[in-house]
Amino acid sequence: MSIRFQIWLPRDKPEPAPSSLDDAKTIPLATASILSVLTYQWLSPIMTLGYQRALQATDLWKMDRSREASLLTDRFDEAWARRCKAAEEWNARLEKGEVSPPLRLKVVWTIKAVSGSGPSVQERVRAWQLGEGKREASIAMALNDVLGREFWAGGTFKVVGDTSQLMGPLIAKVGIERPCSSAFLTSFNRHSLISELRVLRPRPPGSLSPVSALVSVWPLASSF
Repeated sequence: MSIRFQIWLPRDKPEPAPSSLDDAKTIPLATASILSVLTYQWLSPIMTLGYQRALQATDLWKMDRSREASLLTDRFDEAWARRCKAAEEWNARLEKGEVSPPLRLKVVWTIKAVSGSGPSVQERVRAWQLGEGKREASIAMALNDVLGREFWAGGTFKVVGDTSQLMGPLIAKVGIERPCSSAFLTSFNRHSLISELRVLRPRPPGSLSPVSALVSVWPLASSF
């Protein structure tokens, strides 16, 4: 007799697949709560449907408007063009001498010039305007303009995930090898000493055997 533990099974008949991709439902992630996102509860409908019948291409959800590739591409192109234009305008003002270095740099340069460990402040300012002070458009900041906190959160989780995958086996290896090696050496040294003491000359009548003496003092010696 076999016993089957059944907690839950869908009772309703599965819905038929949509006729086209345009008729597909919008992905529930667009309206899911934080708890649903953390527990992947928003995936339950399609997993239940896949349990009931084979999934078709039209069963897959379509992205909501805010996550469509065409929209994100257009927004990224606009953000990149805006960043490039801002960098060009900054560099043009820098070459004309309309932009001055931050006060923090001026203080450091003044101290070095007074102490004789660097050029004059004017030379430092001009060098900064011609080189160090120039800006370049940043792809990361353009993605920040498009995706916002989702971009940084995804990057953070990616770094943490990759680091965990890399360090996990190494930590497990250290945790397994060290206790085993320590216990093995302790046991090996103990048995080696007992074997050596067994081959010693016979003990006088009434005295303890080397093995008994070792066993009696071993807990005290191992405590140190």
